[in-house]
Amino acid sequence: MGTEETKDNAVTTTEEEKTVKEETASSEAVETVKEENAAPEKEPVAPEKTESAKEEPKDGTEENVGAGIELLNEGEKSEEKKKRRKYAVMLAKEHEDGRITTHHIGPALVEFISIVIGIIFLIFICLLIYDSIVIKNLKTDLIKEIAANNELTDRNESLSVENDTLSSKVAVLSETVSKKAATETAITTEETENAIPKGFPLSGGTSTMESAMDGDNPMIKFSASTGINIVSSGTGTVIAVEDDIDYGNRIIIDHGNGYRSIYRNAGKVLVKTGESIGKGYILFAIDDSNTAIGYQIMLNDEYIDPMDVIEING
Repeated sequence: MGTEETKDNAVTTTEEEKTVKEETASSEAVETVKEENAAPEKEPVAPEKTESAKEEPKDGTEENVGAGIELLNEGEKSEEKKKRRKYAVMLAKEHEDGRITTHHIGPALVEFISIVIGIIFLIFICLLIYDSIVIKNLKTDLIKEIAANNELTDRNESLSVENDTLSSKVAVLSETVSKKAATETAITTEETENAIPKGFPLSGGTSTMESAMDGDNPMIKFSASTGINIVSSGTGTVIAVEDDIDYGNRIIIDHGNGYRSIYRNAGKVLVKTGESIGKGYILFAIDDSNTAIGYQIMLNDEYIDPMDVIEING
């Protein structure tokens, strides 16, 4: 193994010496050409020389120039050879017994490894650039998402406040509606109750009453003292003011729920047809000339006994 290393070193030394000699020879040739080309410019031309004498130096100069150019070309070729040099890698390993083993990696493999390393380095740089761009974009997106999340949080809080406000308003409105509905129900109930002719048809003073029949129709006869008023027994509308054969005048009130009340008296009529009246409205005023009163009730166009409806203590 030692002999192989010595041979390699010797070959390498011989090639290097040959290269140095070629470079030296090339340099000397170039210098010679330069000096010979410069010499004719410095020396004056003698007028006595003949044409043949003039031509001789010219021929020698051309030969020298050609040799110099050839040496120059060889020097350029040597430079190209230097540029074309390729490198190999030798790996040496020393064993425990003192032996040294070497492994050579050829120029082609070295060049391939260099290209692979370059490609890997380029890929690594590209990955770094790509990662930086991706991270920047992710950061931008994250900032946007945080801003959007904050905006949604603020909006949610605002909507929550609005919802609480609306809930309070709805509660108040619901309570108001409930009260209104209860009031309307009470009013409706009261109106319905007031529309039933169950009130006592006389107000003030003293009077007597008895059940009677007007043909086949039941009625109540009253005998009232002066100062008593005949009043409506329920709310309704006056649908008729007409003459009555037995009592002089007759007023009919429609209560709107199938009930009609009839008031018969000889006194002056104090209402007119089409007038809407409330419960207890004065229809006649009693004096000495009209103390007799006839009172009847109809339900769905049929006469019924007023005693079944009337509230004696009303």
